[in-house]
Amino acid sequence: MNCPNCKKPITEGSTFCGGCGLNLTLAKETPPHAANPPTIPTWQAPQPPPPNTRQKSPVIAILLVLMLGLGGGAGGYLAWDFLFNQPTTPNNPPTEPAALSQQPNPTTQPTTAIAQEPTGSTEPTEQEPASEPAEPESVIEPAAPAAQPTPPPTTAQIPNFPGLLEHGSQNEAAVEMLQTALNEISQFYTDIRTIDVESGNFGSQTRGAVLEFQNRLGLPTTGIVDQPTWNSIMQQRANPPTVPEPPHIPPTNVRYITLSNLHLRASPSTDAESLNIISADSVVLVTEQVGARWFRVETSFSQGGQIGYMYAAFLIREDVVR
Repeated sequence: MNCPNCKKPITEGSTFCGGCGLNLTLAKETPPHAANPPTIPTWQAPQPPPPNTRQKSPVIAILLVLMLGLGGGAGGYLAWDFLFNQPTTPNNPPTEPAALSQQPNPTTQPTTAIAQEPTGSTEPTEQEPASEPAEPESVIEPAAPAAQPTPPPTTAQIPNFPGLLEHGSQNEAAVEMLQTALNEISQFYTDIRTIDVESGNFGSQTRGAVLEFQNRLGLPTTGIVDQPTWNSIMQQRANPPTVPEPPHIPPTNVRYITLSNLHLRASPSTDAESLNIISADSVVLVTEQVGARWFRVETSFSQGGQIGYMYAAFLIREDVVR
């Protein structure tokens, strides 16, 4: 038999193993499991649970993608704005993007009249980045404003009537206002004379201008300024005509009447020789206008049948008076 401990052969009846010194008597009495006692498992600390490997919700992933897209778009817009919308200098004029220069509808382009308008220094206009071409909008032309009728003159525009004014009147302020108004009106009507001096004295020139104004407006040609004549003169002064008067045609072979006693001169000058004195209200034939102030006239046979020159401001057409 062999020793149960060292497995060396031992003799029958031996109480001790010669190899290892095991007490064979006790070994026989020890149950088999006593030599190899059962192993007791040692205590181990609890391990943490494994990480959660559950799949994340797709909503979070979509939100992350949207946030990244918006951030990238904003960054791209800021970069484009920084590169293309910087103020330009005269050395680097602004260039319009090719995509924006081609309009889908040529009818929306500004008219030639607007482009030919003078303008000052042109400022660069900002161009928004266009990812898609915008739909052209129809251009609505503004309606032309309706012409407003000219309101009739009110009584507030007409000075108060100072009373009758006629040849020799002494109301200096009223006569001077009358002469100023007649001279302003004569700038629009060629058949109304201009009074040389606004002296405030109602003389022959003022009477002639009043007669011509009365004839022009269809009033009785009396040479006297009554209230209808005064109101008409002041209304014409406050509201002058807008239609230009046709050019003045110098008279040829037209009968005129003298407004006062006049010298018949040998030449168109106040220093020329006086050939005769023609009395007031005499009829003479005007054959030619010399300059702006003189007429070449022929007197009647009763006045000597002479040819000479008279100062035009003291003559009036016969058809105006008669």
